[in-house]
Amino acid sequence: MYIYVEEYGKKFVLECLKRYFGDSKFLVGLFVLYAVSVIFLLVKGSRRERTIFVYPTVVWLLTVFNPWVSTRFITMFRVDIRYYRYFWMLPIAVLLVYMLVKILEKCNKAGKAGVLAGCGLVCVLCHSQILPMSELPVNAYRMNEEVRHAADIVAADKNKESVKAVFDGIFFYEIRQYDPSIQSFFSEIEMKELVDMQITQEDVDEAVAADDYHALVKYIYCFEPDVDMELARTAFLEEGIDYIFLSKYRPALEARLTEYGYIVVGGTENYLILRWAG
Repeated sequence: MYIYVEEYGKKFVLECLKRYFGDSKFLVGLFVLYAVSVIFLLVKGSRRERTIFVYPTVVWLLTVFNPWVSTRFITMFRVDIRYYRYFWMLPIAVLLVYMLVKILEKCNKAGKAGVLAGCGLVCVLCHSQILPMSELPVNAYRMNEEVRHAADIVAADKNKESVKAVFDGIFFYEIRQYDPSIQSFFSEIEMKELVDMQITQEDVDEAVAADDYHALVKYIYCFEPDVDMELARTAFLEEGIDYIFLSKYRPALEARLTEYGYIVVGGTENYLILRWAG
C-alpha cells in the first residue's frame, strides 16, 4: 500500500500516479482531458483564463510534479514519505466543468443536447470505473459496521466494566464513540506515528533490554519480530491487554498470540477478536 521516496527515488511521482490510477481508464481519461484543456487555453485562452488555469499548472509541474524537486523536498523536510495523491492537487474537476460550459455556450439547442447526451453516455459506459461516493452505514450509529460488530462481541464477552484492547486505525477513531468502556492500548500520537514507523532488530533488542513492555507489544502487533515467547507473554500480561483485534490475514501472529494465552471469542468480516485467557 505504501510508496516510499527511499524506495522509488525519482520515480516516486510516477509511481504515485500509477498506484492512484490503477486500472481506472476513467481517471486516466480525466487526466488526459485536463492536459488537453490546459494546452488549448495556453494557445487560445484569454489572459484571465491562462492566469487562473494555465500558470498554476506550470508551477505545479515545475515543483510538486517535478521528481527532482519534490522528492528532495519530501526527503529533506519529511513532509510525507509514503504517498501523495498528486492527481487531486490539480484543479481537474473545475477546469473540465469550465470547458464543458464554454463548449455549451457556443452550441445551439441541438448541439447542447448532443454534448450532454455524450457526457451521459460516457458516464454510463465508465460507471464501473467511477469511484462510488462513500455511503453512510445503515446502522443507527452511523459508523463502520465492522467496528460496531467488533464492539458488540467484546461487550457480550467481557466480565469487567472496562477493558483494554489492541486494534488498528479502522477501530481507533470510532469504537469509543460506540462503547467508551473499550480503551485503546495505542494513544492517538502513537497511532499517527505507526503510519510511517519502521523498526529494526536493534529497536527490539533495546526494548527487551529495558523491559519496555509497551514497546514490545506495539512491535509484536504491528511488525511481528522474533521475540522470546515467555517474554512476549509477560509483555502482554504486564500491559493488561484484555482483547486483540487481529486481521484474519495474519495467521502467523494469530498462532503466536494463541501460544501467549489468547483465545478467539468471535470475529467480524475481516477481523478476529481474541481475549486473554491466562
